[in-house]
Amino acid sequence: MKRYVFLLLFIGFRFLSFTQASKKYIIQPGESILEIIPQSEAFEYSKFEQGVVYFKDGKRSSAKINYNFVYEEMLFIAANGDTLTILNPGETSSVVIGKDEFYYTGVRFVKLDTAIGNVKLGVSSFFAVLSKKKVGAYGTTTEGGTDSYSSFIVPNNTKLTLTPSIVTTVTRRKALFIGNKFNQFIPVTKKNIFSFYPEKEEQLKKYYQRKDVNFSSRKDIIELIAYMGGS
Repeated sequence: MKRYVFLLLFIGFRFLSFTQASKKYIIQPGESILEIIPQSEAFEYSKFEQGVVYFKDGKRSSAKINYNFVYEEMLFIAANGDTLTILNPGETSSVVIGKDEFYYTGVRFVKLDTAIGNVKLGVSSFFAVLSKKKVGAYGTTTEGGTDSYSSFIVPNNTKLTLTPSIVTTVTRRKALFIGNKFNQFIPVTKKNIFSFYPEKEEQLKKYYQRKDVNFSSRKDIIELIAYMGGS
C-alpha cells in the first residue's frame, strides 16, 4: 500500500491563522490561565459530549469527550468521574464526537472541516502568545525582548507555561491543515501544498500564476483543492 510521507515541522513553525478578530486575554503573574479564559473559549464544546476514540490497533473506547484549546489535549470523563487526558494520542486513528471528526497530527488534533475526494481540510484551534512583558520596579512593565512574539505557537508539552514576574497576553487562533486519504495532515502553506501534490507541480504552478492564494483563507484553499481534483 502506497503511503505519503510528510515532514511535520511544528516546533518554531509560524502558523497562518484566520484573520477574524479574537479576544485577547492578559494573565498577570500568579494567575491561573484557566481562571482567566472562560470555558466557552477554552473548550470545543460547552459541555463534555458523548464520543468514541478509535485506535490504530482496531480497538475503540466510548466516553464523554471534549477538546481543550489551551493545552491542546483531548479530555474525557472516566468511569469514576475524573477528567483525564488521552495520554497516547499518537495511537489514535480518529476521535469522533457527535458529527465531528478529529485527527492527531503529531502535535495537536485537527477537526475535519471539508472533504473533497480523498483530500481533507482540517482546522486546528489553539491559544497563541501575543506578547510577554516583564514586571519591573513599582509595577511597571517592559517588553520581554526575545520573549515577545507577534505570533508564537508554544511548543508541545510547554504550552502557555507562565513565568513569575511576566505578564502574558494570549489570544485564540485557528490554522488550516490539509490531509490525505490516510488522515495524515500537514499545515497549509505554499511549500506544503507543493509537497502534497508532488505529481501535479505544473498544474499547481499554473494555478498560482493566475490566482493569488491566501493560505489562511478557508475559501481559497477549498477552491484550490477543488481545482486540483483531489488526490
